[in-house]
Amino acid sequence: MVSAYATTDFAEDSLACSARGVDVMIDHRCLGPQFERRDFDHLVQVLKGGGVAIVPTDTCFALVGDALNQSVVQRVLNIKHRDNTDVPAVFVPGIESANRFVSISDAMGSILKRLLPGPVTVLLKPSNRAPQWLVGPDGLIGIRYIDFYSITELLKATGLLLTATSANLHGHSPPYEPGDLESHPVSKEVDVVWSAACGGLPQSSVVDLSSGRLRIIREGAVTSEELLNITREHQI
Repeated sequence: MVSAYATTDFAEDSLACSARGVDVMIDHRCLGPQFERRDFDHLVQVLKGGGVAIVPTDTCFALVGDALNQSVVQRVLNIKHRDNTDVPAVFVPGIESANRFVSISDAMGSILKRLLPGPVTVLLKPSNRAPQWLVGPDGLIGIRYIDFYSITELLKATGLLLTATSANLHGHSPPYEPGDLESHPVSKEVDVVWSAACGGLPQSSVVDLSSGRLRIIREGAVTSEELLNITREHQI
């Protein structure tokens, strides 16, 4: 992976979850070894039932929902006031799972293992099985594979692939702190808000690997120099 960053496990004191906000505001301190899992389980059921939630990530808070459900993805875009062509990236539990809908050659796979898991969005060509609502106007799909407690646990518990897009109105800054959520307009449009701490990293870097060569689209948590070092290592 490009860079290591702290993850939060669930080994914290067990406290009662607060029932406030849209449906339930889940405090990450509830996720201790002896806590009652009803709030997390509720979130899982909401997502499996086609709902949309705000959850913490390695960078900012994200809007997540079933990425393979077209109506859910459309709802995410509507919440963000985003054009239908500005499709979200997809959180995946591993590089292998992305093979379901993107084309990854052996050479690309070795590069991806250097980039991921980490704060990088990778653009790849869709496979024949890719849902068209995840394909952007450039003909590519963005994937995010991160090692961060909230996303890792939700991907595992739901068995879904989840939308990976910041929880903000299009053109506005995303929320990074739990305290930002209570008055945030997007919070009023979702089914569940998980108000735990984010990882605090800057926005993800975005790279295009669709041609087999790494092209930097946006510098973010991983610097351009770090990304260029990878291209030198792989002679791409």
